[in-house]
Amino acid sequence: MCTLRLTLHDEGVLIEVSDTSPVLPRPGAPDVTGATGGWGLQMIDRLAGEIQTVPGPGPGKTVRTRLPW
Repeated sequence: MCTLRLTLHDEGVLIEVSDTSPVLPRPGAPDVTGATGGWGLQMIDRLAGEIQTVPGPGPGKTVRTRLPW
């Protein structure tokens, strides 16, 4: 399970995706069949450029970035 949070700020939109896996995200080739994903980091890298990964909630992680206005 994962959670998507979008928060509006004066300087842009904060995007946070949290899941229960402690495994850090890593770039990979997108899977066009939809079985394994691989699209998220590539999209964020092209749109925002900076990605942060922080521990939590619980044993999982939260990946966040900010899209400027």
